[in-house]
Amino acid sequence: MSWINKIFGTNKVEKIPTRKIDYIQITKDWNADPVSPEIELKVDGIDLIMDIYLNHFQFDKYQEGDKVKIRFKNVRKVVTFPFVS
Repeated sequence: MSWINKIFGTNKVEKIPTRKIDYIQITKDWNADPVSPEIELKVDGIDLIMDIYLNHFQFDKYQEGDKVKIRFKNVRKVVTFPFVS
């Protein structure tokens, strides 16, 4: 970074903000294809169904093209409106 300071004449270094994503790992023997999960979403009544390709690179028991279907039960859409003052 010292070459940047020489060119632009500043010693000010701004810290880049970082954010941590919290998640809960719910599976240990599969995950989504990291290159092309190709997520498909469908509504079945009040359930949401998600189809994704499995990670055949990391898990030998899966072959390219294998998919998993995840059903989220009793899903409802929550509509929020921006705060108006």
